[in-house]
Amino acid sequence: MAFARGLTRSASYDVVVAALYDQVGKVKYAGSLTVTSFDKGGYRLITQSSPGVPGSPKAHARFGSSIGVRSDSARTSALLVSTCGFDRPDSDDCGVVQARSTRLDSWSSL
Repeated sequence: MAFARGLTRSASYDVVVAALYDQVGKVKYAGSLTVTSFDKGGYRLITQSSPGVPGSPKAHARFGSSIGVRSDSARTSALLVSTCGFDRPDSDDCGVVQARSTRLDSWSSL
């Protein structure tokens, strides 16, 4: 779980919860994130099949294996998401994707 600013809308207070063993469609242990705002309520489910997120759901990828937040300013944060098993499900090697804007549809691979 992580706390962030500006992920759901400008200057919002948000919480991000990872479910790394979540099934996405028929893909087991693909992983997902749930992002909700303390200010507005509601939530958004993010997986590797979400628009703009690099890659695609793979068995045992565990999207959300670890999550972190980097403060870009007093009003916005960047969300860092580890995806262990991104390339090799039997490996502990991790790939990382990052949200760089206040919108969660602006992702890039690192």
